[in-house]
Amino acid sequence: MSLRIHRWILFEVFFALMPIIFNYANSRMIGVPASYATLVGKGELLLISGAICAAGMGELVASITKKSATPQSGSRFAGLKITLIATSAILIAGTSWFYASTAERIQLTTNAGKSLHEAAINFDSVAATSTAILLFAMLTSIGCLIVAEVS
Repeated sequence: MSLRIHRWILFEVFFALMPIIFNYANSRMIGVPASYATLVGKGELLLISGAICAAGMGELVASITKKSATPQSGSRFAGLKITLIATSAILIAGTSWFYASTAERIQLTTNAGKSLHEAAINFDSVAATSTAILLFAMLTSIGCLIVAEVS
């Protein structure tokens, strides 16, 4: 179990966050102040959240289909499995919509010849909300991994 969670942290979470880490490092190298809202206020964490949820949900669905050949295999933790899969699906749909909405507002602003500072978006709010969603997505995904492993 711990090896699976270790792989999840390294290959799903860390590598997914790597572009944001590099963006921060590049900003520091050229001397540009990089606030948290500047790094993730355009919805980047929403894409990562959706991908993390999809990966966790995929692991859980794979474990269900792999074990479905044995009798009674689907009944263990059935309610929890349904809840985790439904939560993951809602998070994927919600993060996709939230990112599309944020990206559209940014695109409309830049198409109108305005700077991002004039956008009808509160980048601090997007950063804070997407961080909370990322944490919930990580909990949901790790829940999927644990249930997939023990069921």
